[in-house]
Amino acid sequence: MASRAAGAASASPRDGTSRRGAASPAAIVVLLWLSAACPPPPDGDAGPPALPDDPLACLRLADDWSRVGSSKPQKLDALVALDRAESLGSDPYVTEVLRARTLFRLAEDNETDSSRGDWLDAALAAARRAVELRPDRVEGHYYVAAVLGRVAERATVGAFDMIPQILAAAERAVELDRTYDNCGPLLALGMLYIAAPPWPQSVGDAEAGIEYLREAVECSDYPINHIMLAEALLDQGEFEEARTLLRWVLSRPPEGDWGVAGNKWRPIARELLDRADNPGR
Repeated sequence: MASRAAGAASASPRDGTSRRGAASPAAIVVLLWLSAACPPPPDGDAGPPALPDDPLACLRLADDWSRVGSSKPQKLDALVALDRAESLGSDPYVTEVLRARTLFRLAEDNETDSSRGDWLDAALAAARRAVELRPDRVEGHYYVAAVLGRVAERATVGAFDMIPQILAAAERAVELDRTYDNCGPLLALGMLYIAAPPWPQSVGDAEAGIEYLREAVECSDYPINHIMLAEALLDQGEFEEARTLLRWVLSRPPEGDWGVAGNKWRPIARELLDRADNPGR
């Protein structure tokens, strides 16, 4: 279940910036709305994209090219655009948030790639830089929790030592903005409590985890939140409620981010529904 939780936490931040200096709240909201006017991402065989000489334009391109459903070459081009933006004096906080998001999505979408570990390490470094730059904003803390969870999964030693760091980052993200990214901070915190070993070994607490997942479902109707709660309920033998949640998920039209993310998650929902319908099998 931990791997699915981290997958859910990889959805995009709604973030942006002014051209230089500290990002104002209004400017941070504006960038992604403006990104709809960006040119389409380059094809994987089209070669390196031509980049503008304006840092904000480069950030818009990076945001668009790293969107949900974009290809590996497009996300790699997004990293090039971020480097270009940084060289032109882009807002450092937004640059690091977009870099963390892009690298995390690369790792999520290419789980067998030999570069996956490097992408996760670079994503974590970018997220931590974002926290240093703007500790009062949710995005950096959110990606620290999400990326560090993935790093802990592949760690051969020291994974338990990372759990307090993940917990602190997730709790801070919930405190700052629990609604961010389809209520992703609540989802991340709930899945951490479910996946971690129980006391006294660690902080694991299935009951507390399910309560946070219920809050995530109440906070946002994004289908992945329902899938995570349903899986947790199945593990506790709550088959009827799990079935209701999963049938709702499978009835959702393929719209927005779910139109892309659903290609991965609908088969998981069907698998879980089969488990709920056949508990003794």
